Amino acid sequence: AGGESVDTSSSFRLKFRGEVTNDIFATPTDGNSCSGTRAARQVITTSTEDTTGGGGDNAISPLTNITLIYGVSNTDSFSANGGSCEATAAVIEAELERLPDFHDVTVTGSDSGMGLGGCSWVVTFDSFIGNPAMLEVAAVHEELSAGPGTLITVGPNPSIIRDTISS
Repeated sequence: AGGESVDTSSSFRLKFRGEVTNDIFATPTDGNSCSGTRAARQVITTSTEDTTGGGGDNAISPLTNITLIYGVSNTDSFSANGGSCEATAAVIEAELERLPDFHDVTVTGSDSGMGLGGCSWVVTFDSFIGNPAMLEVAAVHEELSAGPGTLITVGPNPSIIRDTISS
């Protein structure tokens, strides 16, 4: 008993109100491992509103910094527009792996198509069993701040800064 391996001849029965099932084999679909077959994933997305009519632009501000929060732990802040989505993915991966709940995550990044510098990062929790709670985000842009939450916008409406981050 215990561990990840299961004897392929193992079975169990269920009993309910005097009725008993036949043997139910405990053999996982992949042979003898009880590890999950799919890792949990969450997507973090940055977007912006086009504020060119009010003197702004249509780009995620490089001055907007994000912190990811999981329970009582949080990452160091990083730029919401750090140059490339792929480079920021590596930063997010390193930051999340510093948290005590996650020692192995994979993060990929791509253009979100929602404003210049907008990104979508897919976080795969390779070492987490089950579904982790949603990551929360907090953001700061100079004196403006928002969060924590799963959908936040930095900058009041109307404003030339309207960066949105969701997890």
